[in-house]
Amino acid sequence: MSKISYFKSKVLILIFFFTSFLVLSQEPVTIHLSEKEGLPNKELYDILEDSKGFIWLCADRGLFRYDGKAYKSYTSSEQKGLSTFNVQEDYLGNIWCNNISGQFFYTQNNQLKLFTDLKEQLKGELASFVVKPNYLWVFTAIKIYKINIKTKAITVINDSTKRYGNPFLANNSIFLSSDDFISEISADNTLKTLIKTNLALKNSKGRRIVQQKSQIFNIGDSMFLRQNRDNINTFFQFNTTKKSFQAVKGLKEVANLQIYESYTTNNKI
Repeated sequence: MSKISYFKSKVLILIFFFTSFLVLSQEPVTIHLSEKEGLPNKELYDILEDSKGFIWLCADRGLFRYDGKAYKSYTSSEQKGLSTFNVQEDYLGNIWCNNISGQFFYTQNNQLKLFTDLKEQLKGELASFVVKPNYLWVFTAIKIYKINIKTKAITVINDSTKRYGNPFLANNSIFLSSDDFISEISADNTLKTLIKTNLALKNSKGRRIVQQKSQIFNIGDSMFLRQNRDNINTFFQFNTTKKSFQAVKGLKEVANLQIYESYTTNNKI
């Protein structure tokens, strides 16, 4: 399956975790975005509501902002392809996104500007990224790049044969998992190992367990890791202070679902 086909087939699956600290949920406020309301593209890859209340859409035809009435398209003359991914807001209120060609963009003065082009480093891989004060952090399957926001100098922080999962930003720290560790990029932008997970890398038949990109998320003060291991979704809860790591039981209903994205709200995911 091609990378483009993979993202075109993307769906959103909501999974609800009911925990002991679950609070009473509120009725969500919903809006309908469709062609009837002027939706400019059917193929959407990511969505974000920013701190000002605007809705940002990463789509096959570019980056769009919705103000509740109309859509505005954001493009750059330096774009190599229109498709955009991984929309997020930085600490200054700028909106960022990237593309499969290895380009990273940000909005400023109502324009989309190219920050950097990592085509030589990424070689066609759609990387995850997190913007922190002073640095852009870029994550591939086996490498991490630290890019100075002011100088654009690139530093390779880790070059490993182990596969990294998707980064998760919480309290100005980035959490990510590899084959057998939970790691943190702290507020001062240093990488350190937090927990050794001791998960088996081979199954009962001695074959290496096939893993998709793992995902870290939190519900309230609790942190969780989701891994797809040999096509089975497995969930773990961990505590960075106590260095504890344990499996979460009772989620058989979602064990065989193909999960692409998740969204956390009101102590639910």
